[in-house]
Amino acid sequence: MAAPPTAPLVAAETDIGLRRRENQDSYGTFQGQGESAGRGYLVVVADGMGGHRGGAVASRLAVETIIEFYGSAPPAPPLTLLEEAFRGASERIFQKAQQTPSLATMGTTCTALALVNNHVHITHVGDTRAYLIRQEKIEQLTTDQTWVQAMATDGVISATEAAHHPDRNILMQALGTPDPPRSVSLPEPLPVQPDDLFLLCTDGLSGLVEDGELRELALADPDLQQACHRLVELAKARGGDDNITVVLLKIPA
Repeated sequence: MAAPPTAPLVAAETDIGLRRRENQDSYGTFQGQGESAGRGYLVVVADGMGGHRGGAVASRLAVETIIEFYGSAPPAPPLTLLEEAFRGASERIFQKAQQTPSLATMGTTCTALALVNNHVHITHVGDTRAYLIRQEKIEQLTTDQTWVQAMATDGVISATEAAHHPDRNILMQALGTPDPPRSVSLPEPLPVQPDDLFLLCTDGLSGLVEDGELRELALADPDLQQACHRLVELAKARGGDDNITVVLLKIPA
């Protein structure tokens, strides 16, 4: 008999950082209940862009739209729901931008993780990341959709050069563009194990904190909320030049 679905432990923190005038990151969670219990648990993180107010509006619309669609759409595989939700969010953001001149350039990156029947499904656009920390090792589950990452993938520059390239934040994909976004998903559902720890974050964290440090601080405190806080504080200690958001989702032992 298959094991029953595991309820995760979840904590999150978002911070404006030290140099921005507003926080344009957003995050949200959804837990299926009643008729939607089979939808499991959903975490969404978005990093907006587009000038004053625009980025905040775009990221909020992305999170709200994806959660609303995922929780209420007709039954479908989790990955299908996520990919359709991303398309709907992108269209909604674009339409809002067309209607409001002050928001004309807004858009957002986004990563969503759904835990359904002890399997994880991930879809993302842009450079908001998802990691898996398992047995003291950390693995990046998403690939940044940036110009610099594309050069690294093609072997034009090294991974080290990509990590420190001055143009590493130039995006190739975002939600809110006229054309449907080319989202990327895990090719297969990822079976979870007890004590697995998933970390989702915006580049305000991953751009200043190395993967090994993410792993170390995420595991350093059994209190997930305190672990989130320590990660945010380290990014701020490194300069905090962007908004910082982190979500930790742990599979209980």
